[in-house]
Amino acid sequence: MKKLENGVNFLFGEGKTKMSEARRYTNLFETIDLIRPTSIMEIGVWNGNHAKKMIKYAQKYNQSIRYYGFDIFENITQDDIKRENPNGKGKTIVTFSEVFSSLNAINNAVVDLYKGYTTTTLPNFKPLFPIDMIFIDGDIQLKQLQMIGYFVHN
Repeated sequence: MKKLENGVNFLFGEGKTKMSEARRYTNLFETIDLIRPTSIMEIGVWNGNHAKKMIKYAQKYNQSIRYYGFDIFENITQDDIKRENPNGKGKTIVTFSEVFSSLNAINNAVVDLYKGYTTTTLPNFKPLFPIDMIFIDGDIQLKQLQMIGYFVHN
């Protein structure tokens, strides 16, 4: 986890590291234990399963959780899928509305999802409340990291 000077906590969960999936998600919940967020931003929502787990886990500390999720959802291209899964494993395409319905069903969670590439969606994003934690769990490229850094610092 990295904590920036403005107090935002970053946790990188990208699977291209050597860290096992089980360990990286243990780190995620340990981070929630440490900072007890009331708001979470996730870059790379995919099917919403980890979002659901994060929200419910964070509700141990704060009943109401605000969640901001960014993904390309059903707009993913075959090139995106190949880049994210060079070993040929398929990725199920999940729609924005499917994920929104699933997350919106969580009691006391306010869910805002943004569909598109973060290089397009983040510059226009204006959160109504401060973000306590940002979890980057997607196929992030340098240009997107630069946009996330710009967003956080401004």
